Amino acid sequence: MQLSKRLEPLSFNVFADMDMAKARAKAAGKDLIDLSLGSSDLPAPPHALEAIAQSLQDSYTHGYSLFSSTEAFRQAAAQWYNRKFGISVDPETEVLALIGSQEGTAHLPLAVMNPGDFALLQDPGYPSHSGGVYLAGGQVYPMPLLAENKFLPVLADIPESVLAQAKMMVLSYPHNPTTAIAPLSFLEEAVAFCQKHNLVLVHDAPYLDFVFDSSSEAPGKQSLAPSIFQADPEKTVSIEFFTMSKSYSMGGFRVGYAIGNPQLIQALRQVKACIDFNQYRGILNGAIAA
Repeated sequence: MQLSKRLEPLSFNVFADMDMAKARAKAAGKDLIDLSLGSSDLPAPPHALEAIAQSLQDSYTHGYSLFSSTEAFRQAAAQWYNRKFGISVDPETEVLALIGSQEGTAHLPLAVMNPGDFALLQDPGYPSHSGGVYLAGGQVYPMPLLAENKFLPVLADIPESVLAQAKMMVLSYPHNPTTAIAPLSFLEEAVAFCQKHNLVLVHDAPYLDFVFDSSSEAPGKQSLAPSIFQADPEKTVSIEFFTMSKSYSMGGFRVGYAIGNPQLIQALRQVKACIDFNQYRGILNGAIAA
């Protein structure tokens, strides 16, 4: 049987390989301290679980969940952004519900890249960022994250020959695995860079809430991880992904969302429409409660 060549760069996946290694260790009777995936060991919020439980008795939630049925969730996401960052978000054109943010980051390259195009990715970075690029037939240009640069990519080091073929840049702060937080000044630099070179700026932000609050920091230090839209308030080139997995310990429920430029949201929505419907409506009710 001859399989697609696009699977070749996907032959290694750290999560899948570690899952097999864990299964072998458990079968051999070994005890494990599992540091491989970063799944929360805390329960989901009780009020979120209660909202899901109540939904189970409502047969209206048992059917397919298309875009229009995610309206209340999209409104809740827009309101959360407005409260947290003071950013105005249109829930109808600038928000898209996702089956976890990984779904969005992996599918977006299908919407913005053509075969042979470059994506500028952080090195190290999250596996789905490169996986989605390879599935779209694209090429990866790694942007090294070094301690001497505070784990920020040096945009001036990207060759012009690569930029001529590039379609998107992916950032993720607070960063996994370095834990670095990008200052707003760097995000502003990245927005200007992407505007200049006609790049889509993707900010994968599952750890937005994982920062020290101001009471535990030295005076004058940043106490909030910034949203990309504080640097691009008009949403000219940017899209940001958030998930309920980290902040709300709902990893197994697979619920997240994208907020961003309406054209990018519509493009991702087109890809998503070909691949899946949304998750169970009761899970969205739980996410709204959370």
